[in-house]
Amino acid sequence: MEVELSSQQLIDHIKFLEKENSLLKNSLKAQEKKLHFLGGDKVKSSGNNLNSKIEKHVLSSFFNTFPIGVNVFDAAGKVLFVNQFARDLFGVDKDDPLLDYRLFEDPSVKEQTKKAIRNGELAEEERFIDFNAIYAHKMYNTSRDVDAKVCIQLNYSPFGENEKCPMGYLLTILDITGKKDFEQISLELKNMNANKDKFFSIIAHDLRSPFNSILGFTNLLLESTGNFEIEKFENYLGIINSSAKSTLILLENLLDWAKFQTGKLGFNPEKIVLSSLIMNIIEISNSVATI
Repeated sequence: MEVELSSQQLIDHIKFLEKENSLLKNSLKAQEKKLHFLGGDKVKSSGNNLNSKIEKHVLSSFFNTFPIGVNVFDAAGKVLFVNQFARDLFGVDKDDPLLDYRLFEDPSVKEQTKKAIRNGELAEEERFIDFNAIYAHKMYNTSRDVDAKVCIQLNYSPFGENEKCPMGYLLTILDITGKKDFEQISLELKNMNANKDKFFSIIAHDLRSPFNSILGFTNLLLESTGNFEIEKFENYLGIINSSAKSTLILLENLLDWAKFQTGKLGFNPEKIVLSSLIMNIIEISNSVATI
């Protein structure tokens, strides 16, 4: 069951996730020595490496408790470990070893990011997961739909004793889809407000013309009640009536617009006589010009 959140709840949730991400980054930094040890001489001398069962168990026990994605790669960009959060995020089966995936061959990773982390520098990206590219390049098997929209923030941290020659890379992944959805909603609301202001400006302008006609001709009739011929009197009344009708149509259009904004306007197409509509507009314009 989907739960609708208010704007303030979304903001609070995003702030909470950002705070959690900051805390986790600090925790990961504190664990860097452990990662060094896992790939250091002590481990190598015992005939083991980061792919050993013991080391995988250590990584799994530590990183699977994290509420963010955690990937560990060797120096060549080969996957050594992916925690459960990341597997769920990318739709990867828990038993898939991801043998064919290579970090530096992933087209969705920016070239400047690849260059930076190879030089031992930290890097950060923010993008949508391109599941279409994942399927097209057969990078790995995923259960996610090709059209799924998932926005992520990626933080790459090279590790190793030699900063300029990393022995591996730690990648943390934060799901910021909710944040992006909120930004998109905010943008849509901003555009809606702009359209509303523009619409009301047009309505105010269009209402002014028929009201000018009504006021102008009623003033003429009031000032010269006994001096008009019947034919001229009837002509002025006809213009007033026509202007009043056009004003009513504008108001009805305004009500229809309000219904459309709330999703309550039904689609009821009708045939119209275009020539009559054009003549009506000309008549209103002529009445304004006459005044």
